[in-house]
Amino acid sequence: MADRPLVRIITDGACSGNPGPGGWACIIRTGEDALEHSGGEESTTNNRMEMMAALRGLEALPESSQVELTTDSQYLKNGITTWIHGWMRKGWRTASGEAVKNEDLWRDLWEESGRHKIEWRWVRGHTGHADNERCDRLAVAAVERARLGDTQMRREQVGQTPAPTPAVRRKEAAPPLPVEGRNVEVKFYCRSLEDVKRRAGTLGGKLQPRLSQEDQFFISTEGLRVKLRRETLHMPEGTNAQRAELIRYQRKDEAGARLSSYTREEVLDASSMQESLAASHRLGLLVSKSREVVLLGRTRLHLDRVAGLGFFVELECVLRPEESEEDGRAELQRLMRALGLEGLPVEARSYADLLALAGA
Repeated sequence: MADRPLVRIITDGACSGNPGPGGWACIIRTGEDALEHSGGEESTTNNRMEMMAALRGLEALPESSQVELTTDSQYLKNGITTWIHGWMRKGWRTASGEAVKNEDLWRDLWEESGRHKIEWRWVRGHTGHADNERCDRLAVAAVERARLGDTQMRREQVGQTPAPTPAVRRKEAAPPLPVEGRNVEVKFYCRSLEDVKRRAGTLGGKLQPRLSQEDQFFISTEGLRVKLRRETLHMPEGTNAQRAELIRYQRKDEAGARLSSYTREEVLDASSMQESLAASHRLGLLVSKSREVVLLGRTRLHLDRVAGLGFFVELECVLRPEESEEDGRAELQRLMRALGLEGLPVEARSYADLLALAGA
């Protein structure tokens, strides 16, 4: 085995809610070749997606290999290198006598690991490791697909030469396919975001890291709203991660909850994308905001501080393919009551339209 080329596998998992729709991703590098794999499940946990990413990466190797596997999950690394020995001795029981969670995946991982010589490595997430951050984006995209019922595994060939720096890696990597979907959404003026966030916590909402967003709008002649979003993710440990996406959507400006159809596509070079859009669209307004996201099942609660406008609360219920607009409205109505939002002024217009009215 020592004379075989080294295979590097980088993995990550993500989940919206715990449990909830989840996604996993891995990058497999052999010499100058690289493959990306990703997939999801409609109802799972973050730990299972971290494990699935490693399992699918190892299963993709056609023969016994020398492997360097990098993960940002201490649960995965410690479980497969240390804890699993005690679990097996105790008949898949923990030190306290409880059944080991995710036993099925631990068994599969242990069996698959036996085919290879593996060095398990841990890296802190969102700290500039290019392949780890790429896996994170692929896993999050898989979550969005799973939310819509698409759990099919995807496989992509990427560039021939591993990138020497994160910046070059981002430009060479192939982005995931656009995510298409529908949601029912409603937006309110709000004086106190903290009160809403507190109520969301009592409902079991999962608070996500704070976001800084800049949405550059473009005026389209096709009846679509188009915006290029540059986003900074502010992690609790003090690190930041940048990403960008192109969003196209259709939505009526009407009071109350309304249907929105959209596509979201990761953008690897935001400056080049802006130049391309500016050549075919008139430039619209730039909207800057700070956003906190709370996950309430399949509904996203946005707590927004919009420059030049003030505070807003937005609810977005993602519809499954078989669901109707009325299903989404019913879910939003339930959450509006629970969050104390009924009776607040509803805003039907986009932030860009509101800034235009304000003379921004």
